Amino acid sequence: MSGIHYEFEEPEFNPMKTNPIEKKWFLGLPENLKLKFIEDALEEGKTDEAFEIMRILLDAPITAGGVSTEKINNVFKKYLRIF
Repeated sequence: MSGIHYEFEEPEFNPMKTNPIEKKWFLGLPENLKLKFIEDALEEGKTDEAFEIMRILLDAPITAGGVSTEKINNVFKKYLRIF
């Protein structure tokens, strides 16, 4: 062993600046993680990012990594009073 140590961090997903490759990567993540991205954005007060993630997930067919409206609304209901 050469003693070289590599550390890999999870890539940061910025829904406001996504390209098709990043969207494909994001849609390939497990559903619970995609919903967690929305939840984290709402917890941090980044409502615009949460809505952009929602748009990405609703634009995609469920078979291609999209998420149902009901599941997304359940996340939003925890943080926003408008639902």
